[in-house]
Amino acid sequence: LGIRYRQMMVIVLLDIDGTLLTAGGAGRAALVAAMRQELGPDIPEAKVEIAGRTDRGILGDLLMAYELPGDEENFLRLLQMYLDHLPAELERATGHVLPGVPELLSELAEMDEAYLGLLTGNVAVAARAKLAHYQIHTPFLFGGYGDDHADRGDVAAAAIADAERHLGR
Repeated sequence: LGIRYRQMMVIVLLDIDGTLLTAGGAGRAALVAAMRQELGPDIPEAKVEIAGRTDRGILGDLLMAYELPGDEENFLRLLQMYLDHLPAELERATGHVLPGVPELLSELAEMDEAYLGLLTGNVAVAARAKLAHYQIHTPFLFGGYGDDHADRGDVAAAAIADAERHLGR
């Protein structure tokens, strides 16, 4: 009858921590190590909520908790310290890929019209470090990360915009 159907495209955005893997506290440990590098080995650990938050938001709260200037220069310096400590903390931690994740990623990768991306509060460098450490080599084509946004809703919007740029639709 001349009816044409558009092939459906599926965009899958996955979080890292608690969805693909558990890093066994490596992120928190790297943050503590960074703050102790900055302020001395005897500082108490600040009680800052980490779960479900972006790295930008967490580091911003740490700067406030320790009464440090919350400017971009301090943020970038502490972020770099965190990233410097993260690989060693990943080695020490008892994290793992969550059950069913390898099979899910394999099935999604085989689907012709499924496109995988990340939607994570991790900064992009930390996201890549965690995925590489746990040997998740799925080609995530686009994503939203905690580099530029403290709010996860903004990260989601960035992930969708990146998917549209990458896929051209």
